[in-house]
Amino acid sequence: MNTLEWTLLTGSLTNDAISIFGTQGVLSPTNTPSARYNAGGAKDGNNKFWLFGGSGYAVDSSDFGYLNDLWMYDPASNEWAWISGTQDVDVYGIWGLKNSFSSRFVPSGRQSQYLWFNSKGHLSLFGGAGFDSNQNTGNLNDLWVFDPDLKMWRRIVTG
Repeated sequence: MNTLEWTLLTGSLTNDAISIFGTQGVLSPTNTPSARYNAGGAKDGNNKFWLFGGSGYAVDSSDFGYLNDLWMYDPASNEWAWISGTQDVDVYGIWGLKNSFSSRFVPSGRQSQYLWFNSKGHLSLFGGAGFDSNQNTGNLNDLWVFDPDLKMWRRIVTG
């Protein structure tokens, strides 16, 4: 029955909640991303919701800034998993070689980026406002791809 009413599935009932990361890559009812704004989100072909970055707190409520954490939410289990990125704010990222996947590569902290899933089932990330490869803040036009099976990022283009 469609009630046309909101239901809280997960999350805190207070402002400025911090992340509970848990074990990387593992769904858990206790995991949760922090409160944030201007994050990017996309739904994959398996009906899972992916969340990247934004501005907010990570694990310390005294440190506010750009986030570079990647989360996956599974509505079937009502659980989150921290997938990639750091547990800190204002991270500069690890750029590496273009078009090469690596477990070391990760986009910098940012907000207002655009996310979508491409035809290969990879998560694509474009731009936003955050840190460039020279550790300066501003508007970005870099393009990244995350392979959910490999759990790795690769940088396609850096402007």
